[in-house]
Amino acid sequence: MPLLLTLYGCGSGSDAGDSLDGGSNIAAIDLGLPLTARPTPRSCTTADVNSWAYESLRDYYLFYDQVDRNARVSDFASPEELVSQLRVAPNDTFSYVTDETTFNAFFSEGETFGFGWNFARDQDENLLFSLVEPGSPLAQAGVERGDQLLSINGFTLEEFDRLEREERSDILGAGDDIVTLDLGIARDDESDREVSVTKASFNLQTVLDTRVIDRNGVSVGYLHFYQFINTSSAELSDAFATLNAANVTELVIDLRFNGGGRISVANELASYAVGRERAGEVFTTFAYNDKYQNRNVSLPFQSMLNSLSLSRVFVLQSANTCSASELVINSLRPFMEVITVGSTSCGKPYATSPNAGCGKVSNVLEIDLRNALDVGDYFTGIAADCPVTGDVKEALGDASEPLLSTALTYIDTGNCGVNLRRSTSTSYRLVDEFKSEWRGGNTL
Repeated sequence: MPLLLTLYGCGSGSDAGDSLDGGSNIAAIDLGLPLTARPTPRSCTTADVNSWAYESLRDYYLFYDQVDRNARVSDFASPEELVSQLRVAPNDTFSYVTDETTFNAFFSEGETFGFGWNFARDQDENLLFSLVEPGSPLAQAGVERGDQLLSINGFTLEEFDRLEREERSDILGAGDDIVTLDLGIARDDESDREVSVTKASFNLQTVLDTRVIDRNGVSVGYLHFYQFINTSSAELSDAFATLNAANVTELVIDLRFNGGGRISVANELASYAVGRERAGEVFTTFAYNDKYQNRNVSLPFQSMLNSLSLSRVFVLQSANTCSASELVINSLRPFMEVITVGSTSCGKPYATSPNAGCGKVSNVLEIDLRNALDVGDYFTGIAADCPVTGDVKEALGDASEPLLSTALTYIDTGNCGVNLRRSTSTSYRLVDEFKSEWRGGNTL
């Protein structure tokens, strides 16, 4: 009996039929794989769930032949630890196991849990909020991009850094622990203040900005897109209705904070940009390991209502641009010019097909993603055509913000312009201590 893998792009995905004008549920794909080929836990004991995770790594995992054959599942406290320790470096820093309820709530319903922060450090090692998620506890407390974090629960950041890792984890809250933080905040035009925020669930907004910029008579669309999840479909539909109505002839897609998500939604975004005339052509091809080559199949572009039919697109990117975001870039390049602005992306040309059991979801890299020219393997990241460093003191979507300014300059002049030199004076790096849990982009 073949396995039917359904890629859903709208709502809960209970209807697998094609919809060519918006909506865009993608038809079930017959992958020709016997259902028995995907292991399930024999029981829900830790030993059996660990064995299930290990069997997955030794079976349909892309790098199955490099997994330690002598590993003992009893040496690992959980399947999460097993997969994290046995996944094959350097190409795989992504395979993971997580809670099934949390996974489904995020990808299907757009519900997340946390404070809503993203951070960067400036050249003076100040810790700055680079993005505050709308509707999050931090946003409700009035914290904004560019604000500086001074203290946590009375600890200066230097004091906080000196705490044991377990102490820091207890303060920040591990997993779904509900904790309250008292944060010292500085803003350039105000006196320092303290805000109290409690970690909570909130609905994630994925289209953070849609605007039209008049650039010397050229109508430029700007779309800031944050996550590829099922709820994104309706948001993208509204965004492209706005851009289409404004007759934009250039498009800038801001993916600098986008770590990926559903391939079906990546397909929608790319289809909006490339236009209806490309519907049916290859968006991406799924290539499996050598044991399951009979599963290889291509996913086509769709015909989307309000698509733009552009000849080129600009993508603003960073080291946080990952997975489904990179898939959009790579899949569009055979059909249009894609000019990347910012820094090199994270490097994840692979996908997972979630395998659930005993309340866990195993997401081990299973699929090598190739574009219509059979190009993939960007595991060192996709380089920026216009290397530019961002400035969190500049508002996202503002024409003076370095990455967007560079894209607009390119539209004006045909080259990256002076922003390349101007913006390199300030360097920002990611702050692992405060990064949200990676949700596992390029999932089916």
